[in-house]
Amino acid sequence: MPSEFRVFYVEDVCKTVAFYQKALEASWQAIDENGRYAEMVIGDKIIAFASVPSSIYPLSIKESFIEADLGLKNIVQLLSDDVAVVFEAIMSAGGTPVVEPTRRTSGSMIAFARDPNSVLIEITEHRDDTLQVARNYVNL
Repeated sequence: MPSEFRVFYVEDVCKTVAFYQKALEASWQAIDENGRYAEMVIGDKIIAFASVPSSIYPLSIKESFIEADLGLKNIVQLLSDDVAVVFEAIMSAGGTPVVEPTRRTSGSMIAFARDPNSVLIEITEHRDDTLQVARNYVNL
């Protein structure tokens, strides 16, 4: 049973479903028939995507994330044994590169991309010392 649940508000839920299915081979457990809501389970996390009426948000979702600098409040965090492979899969699915796979001073790899809704995706190398701080990360 998944232990955490996060909702990301996006402009186009159906486009987002297609992106994550292609990029992460995600399986979806619920998709609203009107295309306004979808959930996927990865590891012990449920990630949901929902559309927001423009009357609730003064700016489009995409503009608000861009204006909020890196959109750090709305970030999909992934752990992987191979950051470059996941980064390339995200690029092939239509993601936008932010930071190419890079080795940190700690020795671990990290990369950043954006999905088609400008949601920031962080891909961090799965290492034993990472697990202590990885509570919010999806383990691929």
